Amino acid sequence: MDRVLSSATALTGCTFYAHHNGINGAGFPENTKFAGNVESVTRASGNTAGQIDVGFVSAVLPGGERLPVEGRSYRWAI
Repeated sequence: MDRVLSSATALTGCTFYAHHNGINGAGFPENTKFAGNVESVTRASGNTAGQIDVGFVSAVLPGGERLPVEGRSYRWAI
């Protein structure tokens, strides 16, 4: 991740980026940059952890070529 996503500050619709480090890349070369969107946020409350749902929408290869991707939505308890 290029920046930390937190359920305290993330907003639905915000774009974030993650860089591929070359491990288990599913065929993408090292240094591919993936763009994703925050799909929903539930703020932490009391003893309940916050949650963030995200989806990946594109991959930018090291040479600059942009490819569409359909990434599943992941839910992180944060």
